[in-house]
Amino acid sequence: MKMEYSPSSKEDITQHQHAALNLLSPHLKLLQFLSSRFHAVRHGNLDAQRIFQRFVFISMPALKGATGHPLAREPRFQLILLCLQILGYTGTRNLDLQWHMRSIILSGALHWFENNPQWSYGGNRIQIKAEISIMSAIVTILQRTTPQNASPIRKAELISKQSLLVMLLESEISRLTTWLYPLDSKRIAPRPPTDVFIAGLLETAWKENPAIAVNLLKRFPSPVLEREVRNLILSYPEDGVAVPDALSVLLGDRIPNDVSFQLKVSL
Repeated sequence: MKMEYSPSSKEDITQHQHAALNLLSPHLKLLQFLSSRFHAVRHGNLDAQRIFQRFVFISMPALKGATGHPLAREPRFQLILLCLQILGYTGTRNLDLQWHMRSIILSGALHWFENNPQWSYGGNRIQIKAEISIMSAIVTILQRTTPQNASPIRKAELISKQSLLVMLLESEISRLTTWLYPLDSKRIAPRPPTDVFIAGLLETAWKENPAIAVNLLKRFPSPVLEREVRNLILSYPEDGVAVPDALSVLLGDRIPNDVSFQLKVSL
């Protein structure tokens, strides 16, 4: 479901907000129902558990085509939270199932960060607090769980994706907290990650989607990171073609020497 929005007045914003909520509310109600049913059967019916596992494998890849509207943040991460809870009650007998399920949940969550960083839409404080609460719950679950019983390569891949997601979620929570309490000096934002730490996750971000790597520069502006992202674009230009902002990272305010020699003029 895609939603385009470019309101030009306060009245347009209100109308658009109501229209967006009318589209998203049924999805949130359905998620609340599914969450309730899952918690009712999680300890018992194995067939029901398999149904929810199937739900994870269907819903997570579908998030790649879901809307990036700011009001979709709550249902999006409510879905991620439910899927992590389903993963938590998946037996350890099938290690391949656990690995694949965790991998697609992390990828599904990372899809949100293919979009440019966004503030909240409107001034509904209850809505913003709900979004912060859900994302904080996801961070807590991820920080308390470490991929186990996997091959070294698989484990390293999952840990890298998980670290990237936690870092991005903490950034999102910090942005929304600033929006919610702009004048509260007591609410100190967590110390931002170092350039070295972020650079270590750039390859993972690029592999998931080049847009995630490029958008990291908007969340954590740094000349060091910009050089690293630019090197990725130069090395894999075909992957960055679909990311409009990659062009400004590649060229800057003038055509650099390491690019100009590749340009040809036909007369």
